[in-house]
Amino acid sequence: MANSSGLAVYCDFDGTIATEDMITAIFTYALSDRARPIFERILKRECSVRDGVSQLFSMIPSTRYQELVAFARERVRIRRGFGEFVSYCQEKQIPLRVVSGGFDFFVKPALASFEGITEIYVNSVDSSGPFLHAVWPYPCDESCAGDCGLCKPSIKRLHAPDRVVVIGDGITDVRIAEQADLVFARDTLWTYGEKHGLPFVYFEDFFDVIATLRREEKG
Repeated sequence: MANSSGLAVYCDFDGTIATEDMITAIFTYALSDRARPIFERILKRECSVRDGVSQLFSMIPSTRYQELVAFARERVRIRRGFGEFVSYCQEKQIPLRVVSGGFDFFVKPALASFEGITEIYVNSVDSSGPFLHAVWPYPCDESCAGDCGLCKPSIKRLHAPDRVVVIGDGITDVRIAEQADLVFARDTLWTYGEKHGLPFVYFEDFFDVIATLRREEKG
């Protein structure tokens, strides 16, 4: 079956597929109160996500890497309806791309059992030195000056100009959401849309997303 809808989905992981922001959970676990000032600077946009997260990883000895891997895999929980949403996208031949500002050591294991995800874009961590080092394989292209870390709009531009559906919850989703045809939002991204008068669709779980897309099908 061809993708007659012309849709392509770009879906965040932390706080979206995962019920919790795993980056925040990991740094809070590893660094306790030392992480808070950097979190606040990122939220206030006093530093970029890439710079803030790089700084946080650089404070963690590499000897703790396997401990963090175990913590993350035990902690992560998947939002209701995600498996059904993956199946829906497969049924409709809609590309489903996970675009995560998170890291491979917790994103990929959490998604390993879901067959049908088209692509997973994620950052990685180098533990070969004395302290952890964040690796950013998908930086901003010449059309983005956001110093995003993993640049979601740049990834979108790698693909055919389909009707873009974005699903997200946070500040790292704002730029791609502003370029989308349909946005499902919650938490910080939803608040941003409300503040700026953007027609985002609130979702509680992925069953809400499926229901809205089915209504869109019927016109």
